[in-house]
Amino acid sequence: ELKKHPGMRVGSFRFKYKEGEPYTIHLVPAKKAENKSKEKPLPDHIPIKIDPKTGELYQQESQKSGFLDFVFHLHFDLFLGQVGTYLLGFVGLALLFLTVTGVILYGSYMKKLLLGAIRTRSLNLVASDAHKMVGVLSFGFQALIAFTGICLTLGKLVIQLYVYFELQGILELAKKQQMQLQVQNKPVALASIDAVLENGRKQFQTTGENITNVIYPGSIQGDYHFLVLGEAKEGLAKFIPKPLLMNRSNGSLVQALQLPWYIKLIALAGPFHFGNFGGWPVKIIYCILSFATGALAITGYIMYFIRRPHRKQNNKEEKPEEKEYAKT
Repeated sequence: ELKKHPGMRVGSFRFKYKEGEPYTIHLVPAKKAENKSKEKPLPDHIPIKIDPKTGELYQQESQKSGFLDFVFHLHFDLFLGQVGTYLLGFVGLALLFLTVTGVILYGSYMKKLLLGAIRTRSLNLVASDAHKMVGVLSFGFQALIAFTGICLTLGKLVIQLYVYFELQGILELAKKQQMQLQVQNKPVALASIDAVLENGRKQFQTTGENITNVIYPGSIQGDYHFLVLGEAKEGLAKFIPKPLLMNRSNGSLVQALQLPWYIKLIALAGPFHFGNFGGWPVKIIYCILSFATGALAITGYIMYFIRRPHRKQNNKEEKPEEKEYAKT
């Protein structure tokens, strides 16, 4: 496959442990210095799916994006790349602020009426009371979605800062060791994937994780390591990866990394934001509460457009009084 895609290299190897799911090899562009002569720009990545039983290639899927792919990119970055992601993070922060302040306002409102009371004197009152009731009943869900959305938008930046500040010492030490081997005229070859997997499985034998990803050197962990990610078999722990740094030349273990709390928080933000934990019951609950979010938007617009004409009318009625006050 590498011969079919000149200028690309193996970036990572993704394993699936569910029955019938293929393995995936991701090809990524080689170093920029090697691609300056290329007239046609290389794709960001090329996924190649492999049958785990036979090792044969799956038929390449169509690259046409469907409706769900359109909705995902609209929700994730508004088709604006990283700028769109940060913009949505700001929207999530605004939603969190509105949710908290709405509950505070509802506390003073409830001193006069019963919980869930909806007055029917006008459409504006119905929309206002329904908006307050739905908002306070779904407060936990709204705050959770807003907070986890903010975490996801900052995820890439936080991981880059973690790699730069906390992993820099480990990566520099490994680089010096590799440079010493080069000085001694010992070749620094790339270890086989089998050696990396064997040493990684030995490390995970006691804790019971499965290897899910092998990221080749040249990615976020630098040019001198393989990065092996393990996954727990059940519970919320399966969403938090267990990273191992493996030696580039022989695949041996360099260090088992301990992720800080903020990286674990970002890892858990995904399943809590999309409801990917707890099976179908949780997905059904998320679906119902998501419709409640839509109801808040509808009632909010009703209140805004109904109050607006009243405000204009009140301003017109106050103008003569303002003129008399100005004369006096």
